[in-house]
Amino acid sequence: MAEESGDQAPARDRKILACVDGSENSRVAAAYAARLARLTGAHLSLLHVLHMPTFSHWVGVKTQMKREIREKAETMVGEVAKGVEESCGILPEFFILEGLPRERIIETARDDRAIRMVVVGAAGQEGQGHHPVAGSLVRHLGDRLTSDLPCPLLVVPPEMTEEELCRGIDVMAR
Repeated sequence: MAEESGDQAPARDRKILACVDGSENSRVAAAYAARLARLTGAHLSLLHVLHMPTFSHWVGVKTQMKREIREKAETMVGEVAKGVEESCGILPEFFILEGLPRERIIETARDDRAIRMVVVGAAGQEGQGHHPVAGSLVRHLGDRLTSDLPCPLLVVPPEMTEEELCRGIDVMAR
C-alpha cells in the first residue's frame, strides 16, 4: 500500500531499467527512472553496456585495457547508484555487460520479465561524435529498438534538467 507521500515499497515483480553511459543526460535519465520507480513501487535496475574494442594483437594489452574499461564503468555506475540512493532513497541493482548496447538492452529486457519500462537519455557521452548507446538508441528509436523491446521505452531529452523532470514527477504524484 502506498504511503501518503505517494511512495511505495519496491515490488520485485516490477522493475524499471535505466541505461547509463556516463553522460549527463543518462544520469538525468537514471534520476528520472528512480523517481518513477519510487512513485510506482517498482525496483530500479541500472545497465551499462561495455562496447569493447576488438584486438587481434597483443593479448596482454587487450586484457589490461578490458580491465581498465570495466573498472571505469564500475566506478561510473557506482556513482550513479549512489546518487540515486542519496536523492531518492532507492538502492538500485546494476549490471555491466559486454556487447553491442542495443542488443544487450533488448536481451536484458526480454530475459527479465519484471522489467516494465526502459529509460534512456537521448544524448550520449559528450565529446564523442558517435557513442554506441546514443547512436544505437536514437537512430533506431522509431524502428528496431522500440519494436524489439517487450516494454515501453522512455527517452529523456538532452535539454531537460533533473529539476524539470522531477517537478513533472511530483505533479504526477499529486
